Amino acid sequence: MPIDFHIDPKLLKKKNAQAEFRWRLWEKKNLNIHRAVIEWVVPDSFKSIDDVAVRVRKGVCEEFRPGRFRGLGFGAILYFDKQPPGFYRFDEHIDRRQRSREIWQWVIAIIEKDRLAVGVHTWLPGYLRPVYDSILAQLSAAGFECHAADTGKDTFIENSERVQEVFSLSSWLFWILGLRERPGSRRHPPAEGP
Repeated sequence: MPIDFHIDPKLLKKKNAQAEFRWRLWEKKNLNIHRAVIEWVVPDSFKSIDDVAVRVRKGVCEEFRPGRFRGLGFGAILYFDKQPPGFYRFDEHIDRRQRSREIWQWVIAIIEKDRLAVGVHTWLPGYLRPVYDSILAQLSAAGFECHAADTGKDTFIENSERVQEVFSLSSWLFWILGLRERPGSRRHPPAEGP
């Protein structure tokens, strides 16, 4: 049975389901932001976490219709009767960087009979992070054993940061050796004489 979570109405407002009638939904939508949270009691008929993740993404697209120019960031609160196969692999389904339409930012998987909640959030905090933290705090206050982790960075992003760091270090090295101006300084043309 779903827990009656308090989600700050300044961040998200309740939304009536149009396609996924077993889901409870919250949404924030304006000209430049589209964020959502779903809450779903997952039926036992799903064989694995991978099947659940496919259904979540499909349902999110049906309910919220993410646009091309304003993508949708969302979080999911999912209830299970028992741990399905691959339960601890949810992090594989959380997006580590921008996607063209929907971006799955976090999941909180709850097994009520074990009083266990496991949360996984993308490495980059965003608009929905306070909602995620609030839900975990409410679960903890209700007596659930809560575990939470952030995903690692995407390989592309890690490599890009390393390249940037190397170039930054080499710029300073060239400056120290006198082969270049100090990084970040601006070159001013010499003043013209009389």
